[in-house]
Amino acid sequence: MACVKRLNDKQLLEILYRSENPVAIYTGEEILIELANPAMMAA
Repeated sequence: MACVKRLNDKQLLEILYRSENPVAIYTGEEILIELANPAMMAA
């Protein structure tokens, strides 16, 4: 059986942060911004 390596939360956020596309992640009932990458901030 092959071992499947998954990304951890920090790795996934780093990938999304470096995306050339605008990306934002909102969390909670208050809709707090967890992450907004530079492309999102420039939009």
